[in-house]
Amino acid sequence: MATYKYYNIQMLPLTKKQKAIGAVGYTALFNNLNEKLQDVLSSQGDLRSIAVPLRNDFFFSPYEINVREDMIYGKFLKFDKVDVVRKTISRVQTYAAGFGESSKIYEFRFVFDPVIHILAIEDSPSLPSANVLFIIFNELFKEARKKLFRNYRMSVDELTSSASLDQVLKESKGYYSFRSEITFSNSNDFLDGLEELLEDVEAEMKDKGIDKLEHRESADKDSIMSDVSTNALIYAGLSCKFGNTEISYKDKSNKKKVFKMADFPVKVRISESMKKRESALDYYYDIKNSINLANNNARAGSGLLKKIRKG
Repeated sequence: MATYKYYNIQMLPLTKKQKAIGAVGYTALFNNLNEKLQDVLSSQGDLRSIAVPLRNDFFFSPYEINVREDMIYGKFLKFDKVDVVRKTISRVQTYAAGFGESSKIYEFRFVFDPVIHILAIEDSPSLPSANVLFIIFNELFKEARKKLFRNYRMSVDELTSSASLDQVLKESKGYYSFRSEITFSNSNDFLDGLEELLEDVEAEMKDKGIDKLEHRESADKDSIMSDVSTNALIYAGLSCKFGNTEISYKDKSNKKKVFKMADFPVKVRISESMKKRESALDYYYDIKNSINLANNNARAGSGLLKKIRKG
């Protein structure tokens, strides 16, 4: 079984005159990156020339990109740079690395759905953190963004589980602080049945060129809030897919707890057995299907929706 994590990658317009780039635009980003990759592979060059440098002499690069009408799939690599190998005590050189050689190579399969702009990537201990992946994707597509979409910026958010937020609301007796940060989307994938509560807010944000919003509610020192506002709940629901929420609260046992949504990413396990698959492509389509499941898991849970509607 392989485990996958999911990232909402958006190209957001810098001005209200710009429209959403759509599936065609997201596909163009990957086509541009694939052209660079093919140039390296065809000339047997060094992947470091198109890779993003990481800590400890590691690099992150695309290794395989396949573009289909309904999905983009392939592999990313994380690899190190080795110049020479020496004996620990004598420091005598025993090996000199050649061009484009690495001693540690990690492979991550991925699938990107250009319609809902969500990327599934194989999870493992060697996968960079969400914050690092944000930097990686911005750097990998930097040239394409400048060439194709100069008046847009890229936003990357890790999908987090709405069930974890529901659990906090269920066990909370009160709140010390409640903070959400969201990046407004150019899609209509908001909370089911609650779009009208968001239309005015989003319209104002777009008109004024503000694409990030932070909402914070807190109690006075040594006191506690019995509940939070409806707006706080709405923003928390949106943050499952478009941002992050942190909550300090008192549970049913009167213990103070801290909840960080970033600690609860959506993960889906997918069997690697080929018994019911005719080809490797079928496996990638199973990954693509898991994107819809992950997207639903990130949408506001039933507990949150019930609380919002109740007011």
